[in-house]
Amino acid sequence: MQEGQDRLLNLTLQQLGRAFVIALDNSFDGQLKQDEEQNYLSSKLDFKSRGIGLDSIRSSVEKYDGTFNMEIQAKNFASSIVLPLPSKKN
Repeated sequence: MQEGQDRLLNLTLQQLGRAFVIALDNSFDGQLKQDEEQNYLSSKLDFKSRGIGLDSIRSSVEKYDGTFNMEIQAKNFASSIVLPLPSKKN
């Protein structure tokens, strides 16, 4: 983002029933870069290819039977992770 533009970073952590939810809203300049397979490319100036961040998150979430979602609205990148909480054992 350019200097002087408003930035937003909102992180929410909460338990909903038997699930733990992580939600992140992050503003960006509205310019998305994707490769031919529609994977998002890093916008960092010193990074020339696809990052491993989103793939790493997705893999970790799936390992624990959770879900990972992303949504782009105008200049906001929203992502959420839902992880099932283990059952209590007596």
